[in-house]
Amino acid sequence: MKRAIPTAKSTYKSPFKPIYIFDFVIMGVLGVRFTEISAKGGKVAKGDIEVSTSLPNITSVRTVPVGSGKDKREILMMDFGYRATYMPIDAKIELKGELSFIDDEPQKVMQQWKKDKKLDQKISLQVINFLIKKCAVESIKIADDLQLPAPVKLPEVRAKKD
Repeated sequence: MKRAIPTAKSTYKSPFKPIYIFDFVIMGVLGVRFTEISAKGGKVAKGDIEVSTSLPNITSVRTVPVGSGKDKREILMMDFGYRATYMPIDAKIELKGELSFIDDEPQKVMQQWKKDKKLDQKISLQVINFLIKKCAVESIKIADDLQLPAPVKLPEVRAKKD
């Protein structure tokens, strides 16, 4: 019997992949760094717990020079915040951090941010979706440590009904 051997090549198409043209990165998320993590376990639960989460919120955008010589360019650094609250037990998880993003026109992005405090939809969708995944994973780990319910709905396996 022949078995398929998994390879590094994947058919999954990530919406977070940078766009490449002639081997130069044009646009994409470079990474995320959490700068502040705070959590509070709250009171002992008696009854149902209501969990509400916020979408990650971009609070500021700035440019940062990277590289040197001919390879010097500017990338975008975006500060963000995320929050999950648990009621009525008064528990919370708060995450703050920064996301680095490369774009071929960082000054254009900065002009729009300074004018409207908004990002272009193409950039915004990519950034927010990336942050949702990062913040969800981090907040699930923290919630588990504090013995709180996961702040996002996780899949469950159930018995098949006859």
